[in-house]
Amino acid sequence: MQSYIMDSSKDEAVFQSPSLPISSAYCQLLFHFYVGAGSAGNLSLILQKGEEDRKLLWSRSSSTSTQWVPEHLPLGKQDQPYRIIFSSQTSLKQDDSLSTTQTMALDDISFQNCEKDYQPPEFSLATCSFEKDLCGWIQGAAEELDWERWSGPNESPNAGPPGDHTSGNGYYLYIKSSSHSRTGDTAHLKSPLSPPTGPDGYCFTFWYHMFGATVGSLRMSVYDISSDHIISMWQRKGSQGTEWQMAQSHVKLTEVHQILIEASVGGPSGHIAIDDLSVTKGACAPTEGICDFEEGDCGWTQQSVDDLDWIRVSGKM
Repeated sequence: MQSYIMDSSKDEAVFQSPSLPISSAYCQLLFHFYVGAGSAGNLSLILQKGEEDRKLLWSRSSSTSTQWVPEHLPLGKQDQPYRIIFSSQTSLKQDDSLSTTQTMALDDISFQNCEKDYQPPEFSLATCSFEKDLCGWIQGAAEELDWERWSGPNESPNAGPPGDHTSGNGYYLYIKSSSHSRTGDTAHLKSPLSPPTGPDGYCFTFWYHMFGATVGSLRMSVYDISSDHIISMWQRKGSQGTEWQMAQSHVKLTEVHQILIEASVGGPSGHIAIDDLSVTKGACAPTEGICDFEEGDCGWTQQSVDDLDWIRVSGKM
């Protein structure tokens, strides 16, 4: 097997693709990369159109992995020929210690679903109970932690679920806090690229378990591929009790998109788990006793004799 490795005697190493044809909105770039623990510098990926139009799509300056790391990067629709450029830059100066190892490498570069007439499968592929695998969901390569597929209670007492949500005997995903974790370390899970939702949208549902003295946060977002914009849809922070809880979000988008689930470490004692991801067409059914204001006011009413009104909004304030 052959791979490409940076020449550490140079300040920058550039690896450029041939001219690539126009592509579908579901086009993805797949590759494996390796960044040595002692490397100083960064590995970047740039999309170039024409001579001057360049866009930085991805960059990595360090890695916690001692092995090759896979990456799936959405490129989206390209309406003119383009090139992909990998650039590896070192920050070493001539008088720096020669003992510092500069190791950045690439392998297995490929393109997926890039044919201009590609038609995607149904979004029901996002449904997953994790009994066999991740069902096409992808670990985020740029994060510090991975989601771990697990069955039964985890290793730490009084933290995490006793079993999966489905039957108690199956599999789920979780991240664990430990003495090796740093506050703010994150793990991402990314859905397959999905088509526009249509006017009625869809309801994305999953179950989560957040328990422990220093649980971090769990967030579900939607990534709009064409605008390169991430929309936060749902979030929880801190311990949420010893039972599995349900989360729902009504998604309506006119562009190709991707669901992101992100968990972050809050401290040395706290686990976050997820299970039973599912997608149904249309708005989410009301959950008794819970109102997230996604579909309306859930029967709550404004007082007519007060001075101000509550306003239902979306996005930043």
